[in-house]
Amino acid sequence: VVENERDHILARATSAGLDIEWVLSDPMQSLKTSERQFDFVVSSFPIGMPKQTLLIPDRLGNERTVTDEIGKLALLESSRRLKSSGLGIFIVSRFDASSHENGVYHALSDFGLRLDAFFAMPENSVPSGIAIIRTGEGPGVFVGRFSGDIRRDSILLQNYRAKRPSDEFGLGRIIPPHEFRGWASLEANEKVR
Repeated sequence: VVENERDHILARATSAGLDIEWVLSDPMQSLKTSERQFDFVVSSFPIGMPKQTLLIPDRLGNERTVTDEIGKLALLESSRRLKSSGLGIFIVSRFDASSHENGVYHALSDFGLRLDAFFAMPENSVPSGIAIIRTGEGPGVFVGRFSGDIRRDSILLQNYRAKRPSDEFGLGRIIPPHEFRGWASLEANEKVR
């Protein structure tokens, strides 16, 4: 789902021949009215968008109040439509347990979702990361940092696929979701050790 005509044309042109359907629409409006399920969602929302409050029915049908940036609400809305084997990949700013208790991070489990992994961007890049969202429950949040070194980043991804923590900081740790306070917090704790 893309919001402006120029991006819609570019998206269609760069994915010609692939089985991808691009929709020109306001993402939140499109997600609110769609019943479609997705195998795969990839998105990057502008960081620092205004906050909104939505009432969203959780997996038991109860209305859940969720307040967060519009981009993170779109993350939740699109992830709610993941098939059971689906995968959501989102570039996000801060996305961890230190966020507001009515925010998207704390609401994930109410919708049958979880943060499966968080990959911090390489040092000296923008303070953001890649959040991997899946349905169901898991062993915890796999956390690592991309370095920009192909060999090292390949090891990180192999560890993620195997859900194998590493002794080397940055190549993967598994953290309980309620303890994950972001990459900077993990890095600070590691330096204290």
